Amino acid sequence: MQTLSPLPVAPHVAAATRVVQGSYVLLRADSLRLLLPQSDIQSADYMQARPELIEGESGLLHVPGSADGAVYVAIASDMRLLDACPADRFVSTRLHGDVDVQWCWTEMRVLHDVQLQCEPLPAVLLAPYTPVREIAAVGNNEWAYLCSAEMLQQFVLSQKG
Repeated sequence: MQTLSPLPVAPHVAAATRVVQGSYVLLRADSLRLLLPQSDIQSADYMQARPELIEGESGLLHVPGSADGAVYVAIASDMRLLDACPADRFVSTRLHGDVDVQWCWTEMRVLHDVQLQCEPLPAVLLAPYTPVREIAAVGNNEWAYLCSAEMLQQFVLSQKG
């Protein structure tokens, strides 16, 4: 597993609301909801078995006895790596990028050709390395953070020491 460098510190400048249009995937892990461009998702699968912690590792999971040798990760609502896959995770995705990891999610929903009004997060909610800078309403009273596969992978997997 390669070690990724932290994201560069972005200036905390107030941004204006912007509108984006396209196809997005809503991914849910506990109370965390992320919107990634559909083009950032390489594949999605139903998990037949629950991944377990790889012996001697932290935050990296596998399915014991599986022939494919896939590595899985599960994240908490604060985007920290978990050492166990929660019981409510049943779908995995592989994201485009240099890292070959299956991400475990509670829910995955494809939103075709949607128009999203993206609101900047208040500066008080931003940390220098936070991979999300905007939030958008999806449906009735449901909010999700906009993120890219690259930013998500860099942020989460950089926790792996």
